[in-house]
Amino acid sequence: MNYQHLLFPDRDNFTIVHVESNCAIGFANRRGAKYSVQNDHSEDVAIVSSIDKAIPTLLAYYEKHPTRWHRQSATEYTRLSPLGFLDVEQSQLGWLAYRYRGEGRCPLLRDGNPAIFATCQEAQHAADAHLRDGLPRSEVHADGLSWSSSEERAVATC
Repeated sequence: MNYQHLLFPDRDNFTIVHVESNCAIGFANRRGAKYSVQNDHSEDVAIVSSIDKAIPTLLAYYEKHPTRWHRQSATEYTRLSPLGFLDVEQSQLGWLAYRYRGEGRCPLLRDGNPAIFATCQEAQHAADAHLRDGLPRSEVHADGLSWSSSEERAVATC
């Protein structure tokens, strides 16, 4: 089973969306008889002859050029990946990590409570390590962290 990505039409152009997180991860814009495939920053990454090649081309690009964390403010960093949107933010207790899935924002948990990290980098590393949790072909981590207190809830909402 593959991670699901869809093309949403907008006139002659398309937005490439990761279904489970409802995040736009790129674009395919008509250029004559071909399409320009763009990343999430609207930067051209390839020209393809068929719209059917847009999603595989964009995913191959992200394999070679992984997305990076972006500073939104001194207390918040975000990362949009082909598998969804991550967010880390500083609270009064430390740094928290979140993943957006379906309609909600899910905190990374430790023993059923939001996991608190001492540094932004620790929160980012944990979020990155658990990005695929609950998705097909995901690797199981034995670090006590999860996006949900139950596997069922993780698959359904987080």
